Amino acid sequence: AGFMFGCAGLEFDVVQADEIIINPELLNDYKAVGLVNIFRMNETFVDILVDYRNNGGGLFIAGRTGVFDEHGAQDLTKLQRLLGISIPISEYKVNITKPQDTTWNFVSSDASGLINRIESETVDNYSFYHIPTFDYDIEGYAPIGHLSSNPEIATVGYKDNVVFWFSRLGWDVGIKALRTEEQFNAVCQFLRNLYDFYGVNHDETEQFEINNIGGWRKFLRTEKSYHGPISFDLTCLEDYNPSNEYIIYDWSNMTPIAKLKPVDDKLTTEINLKEMIPYLVGITKCTQHPSFVAAEWAVFEEEKWNEINDLLTINLETKIKSTTKVAIYLSNRYNYTISLDNGTILNFVEDNSTDTLLIEFQPNNTQAALEILFGEEIEDDTPPNLKIERPLKYLYIFDKEIMPTVFGNTVVIGGITVEVDAYNEDGIDQVEFYIDDVLKSTDAEYPYEWLWGEKAFGNHEIKAIAYDNEGNNAKDKMEVKIFNLGR
Repeated sequence: AGFMFGCAGLEFDVVQADEIIINPELLNDYKAVGLVNIFRMNETFVDILVDYRNNGGGLFIAGRTGVFDEHGAQDLTKLQRLLGISIPISEYKVNITKPQDTTWNFVSSDASGLINRIESETVDNYSFYHIPTFDYDIEGYAPIGHLSSNPEIATVGYKDNVVFWFSRLGWDVGIKALRTEEQFNAVCQFLRNLYDFYGVNHDETEQFEINNIGGWRKFLRTEKSYHGPISFDLTCLEDYNPSNEYIIYDWSNMTPIAKLKPVDDKLTTEINLKEMIPYLVGITKCTQHPSFVAAEWAVFEEEKWNEINDLLTINLETKIKSTTKVAIYLSNRYNYTISLDNGTILNFVEDNSTDTLLIEFQPNNTQAALEILFGEEIEDDTPPNLKIERPLKYLYIFDKEIMPTVFGNTVVIGGITVEVDAYNEDGIDQVEFYIDDVLKSTDAEYPYEWLWGEKAFGNHEIKAIAYDNEGNNAKDKMEVKIFNLGR
C-alpha cells in the first residue's frame, strides 16, 4: 500500500498499531489514518480509532481491514464499528471463474471529488475474493465503485470522514497486480483525490525534483520521459558519511544503477525514466562486509553477518512458489556458496560495476533464510536433480491428460508439452530435450518445458539433460507411444 501512495507522489508516515495503543494522542497530528489490510485488530485499537473518527479524524479502510479479531478468527463487528454502522455486515463471495466478477467500475459522477478525472474507470484486481456488504442507503453511505457483474455490490464508498475501499490497492510485496497502466494510474489518481478529500496538501504538478532527492528510498514518476543527471541529497541520513561509497539500486526492476561516492553531499548519476512509469530507487551504504541491498516478492526482516565464518544470513518474508529476487552488496568478495533453507535457487548474476549479486529463487514457505558463505571456492561436482514431470503414465489427447493407461505406459495422441523439474543449489544453466537422442530444444529459463508438436508415430524415447552452473549434468528419459500428424 505504501508503494502505491509513493507512486502517487504522496507523503505519508508509517505508525505501528502498538505505538498508537500506547499513546493514542499520536493520531492528533494527522487529519486521516489509512488502515490497509490490518487483518488482526483488538478491541482497544478499535476503540481508539472510533474515538479518533468521532472527533473528526478521517479513516480510509482498505482491503481486509477489520474482518478478523486479534486471534485471527473472523469478526466483522470490528469493521462494523470502524464504519460506524448499526446493522450487521455480510460478505459477498466473488466467483473468481467469472472475469466480470473480478472487475469493478467507478460511478460516472459524484460530488465528493474522490473520483475526479477517473469517472467510470474500470479496475481489475487479482485477489478479489470476499466483499463486505451492508445496506448503504440506510447507513448513509454513498457507493462510488461497484462490481461490474453486480452493481448492487459496492467496492468503494464514503460517509462523512470515512472512506472504504474493499479491494487491494494494486501492489503486493512490490509487484504490480493491476492489469494495465490505465488502471494503475486510476488508483494513483484516487489516492491524490483522497488527500484532497481529507484536506491534506500534496503537489499535483511535480512528482519529484531532479536535483533534490533525499532518503534511503524514493518513488519516482514523471509525466514525460527523462534522460539525464539525477542527484540524491544524502544530508538527511542519520549515518551519512561523505567518504563512504553508496549504491543506487532500482527496486522496481531489480537492476543496479550506480556505485559512487558523494560530491557536495550528493550522489549524481545518469538515469532513464519512462513517462508515467513508477520507479522505486533505493540508496544503500557500502559496508565493510557483504550486506542486503534490495528485494522483489519478499519483505526484508533482518540480516546477520558472522565475521568468524564469513557468513551472511538474510531472513525474509516470502510468498510461496513465487519467483523471488534478492540483491546483495558483495564488498569485493567473489568466492561464495549460496544456500536456501526452504526452496529452490534458480539463478544468480553478478554486476561488477556496482559490486552486487542478484539471486533468484523460489521459496517453499512464507519464511526463507538465504545464506551466502564466503571463502575459498570449493569445486562442486554434484549433479543437479532432474526428473521428467510430464508426460506421465497416462493417455494424453492434444496435450490434455485424460486418464491412466491400463498397462502403465504413456500414450500420446497429438502434440505434448514435455515438462522437466531441474534443481541445483548453484543454479541451472540449461535443460536440453531429445527425441531418440536427437536434440530438439534447449530451455535456459524456469519453468523448463518444450512442446513436442512435430509429426511422429509409434514408440519413441524422450530424454532430458540438465546442466548446472558448474557444468555438471544429469539425465532422465522415458518411453512413449505417440500418434501425431504434426502441425
